[in-house]
Amino acid sequence: MKDKSLYFIALIPDEPLREQVNALKLEFSKSYHTVHALKSPPHITLIPPFTLENKNEKRIAKHLLDFADSCTSFEVSFSDYGAFKPRVVYLKLIKNDMLESLQKTLVEKCNEHLGFNINMSKPFSPHMTLAFRDLSPQMFYKAWEKYKFETFRTSFKAKSLFLLKHNGKYWDIAYDIHFPAKLPS
Repeated sequence: MKDKSLYFIALIPDEPLREQVNALKLEFSKSYHTVHALKSPPHITLIPPFTLENKNEKRIAKHLLDFADSCTSFEVSFSDYGAFKPRVVYLKLIKNDMLESLQKTLVEKCNEHLGFNINMSKPFSPHMTLAFRDLSPQMFYKAWEKYKFETFRTSFKAKSLFLLKHNGKYWDIAYDIHFPAKLPS
């Protein structure tokens, strides 16, 4: 068994929206020959992937429990499709001050309390990915011609932080930590 694993921290929508987004990912997979986005649940990344010794997994979960105690649920809304040319198609989020504050504070707390060095050199650009990495530029432009004018409007209530762990093939939910969090008895 390996000593380290890859993790990331995200928001994940409730089941009805997860199913809807997974159906969109599957549509992209079939139409544009991309499968990479199917390897994780629909999510909004708060802390990008990082390597952690497996023995420290419970420590980060405890930190997230403590952090989540100061959080409250909030609405996250989507408005249409977006792209990072020439490889990524995603669902656009409507600007959300609570989400941006949550992410900024989480990065600060992880750096401060867990000894991370999360360098957010790129501005936080929350979105929900439908296709990336293995989406060829040719297929990207084909997909973007279709989706750039499509509408997608929905929302969900963010009620938890999720710690995801890579199992070597895809991402599993390791912890679902509700706002405000309470330690299991």
